[in-house]
Amino acid sequence: MSLTNDQITAQNFKMFFDEIRPYLNGTPPTYANMFNRSDLYSTDEKIVGCWIDGKPLYQKTFYSSTYTNAEWKVIGTIDDFETVVSESGMIVNVTLGFHRYALGCGVYDDNDMHSVLQVNQQGKVIVYARRVNDAWQDVYVTVKYTKTTDTAIKVGTGNDYSTDEQIVGTWIDGKPIYQKTIDCGSFPNNSVKNVAHGISNIKNVISISGYAKNTNNSYWSDIRLLNDLYPDVNTQVLVDATNIMISCRKNDNGNSGWLQSYCTLQYTKTTD
Repeated sequence: MSLTNDQITAQNFKMFFDEIRPYLNGTPPTYANMFNRSDLYSTDEKIVGCWIDGKPLYQKTFYSSTYTNAEWKVIGTIDDFETVVSESGMIVNVTLGFHRYALGCGVYDDNDMHSVLQVNQQGKVIVYARRVNDAWQDVYVTVKYTKTTDTAIKVGTGNDYSTDEQIVGTWIDGKPIYQKTIDCGSFPNNSVKNVAHGISNIKNVISISGYAKNTNNSYWSDIRLLNDLYPDVNTQVLVDATNIMISCRKNDNGNSGWLQSYCTLQYTKTTD
């Protein structure tokens, strides 16, 4: 598309800007052509932003139409996998009238629902769901991740993660939503680590998400607010005015530790 002086209107200027926007901020054409919005899901791998180290952030949705109760099933593999940034999944319980459950929840009663969602260090996307005598189908898992084969590059989108505070949206009261990712480092199994988040004037914490890498089995575990993955992994993340309090426990007789961990917070401020 080309424009002359007498052709420029608000509409065709927007079209022109949309065409050149992927090439801004020094983004090479090969990356720009792969770029898609993160709210458009695909079974193809696509770039949706960049991680805190500047590497491209990929997203891909994995699907399996069949699932056997209490099966540890690999539904896909990520080539050259390095780090999980986020993961989410759903599975359909046919026995209960096609109820849909979020993967990664857990309860203590063996007669009730228990599920796990993992990406191991080999990039295998693994799911597990159990409810006695139930039948399942249609598993969807969406993963955001980085790759070992990439070097730092600025993609230049609103989906980038950063250790610096940035505005990423608007809360229901009209105030800005801030986002910041905190590197929480390593810590022993079944211990509580306090990490200063460096955020001032927090009013509402809107979301807490994160991952920790298990040193024993080399997989990434989803860290959620007071989340129980009994009997496998129990994770906790709490936030106060100055610190993130993070804890992970794997029930393997104390053989585990946690090599890497990070938490991403979204929040509003009292000063806005």
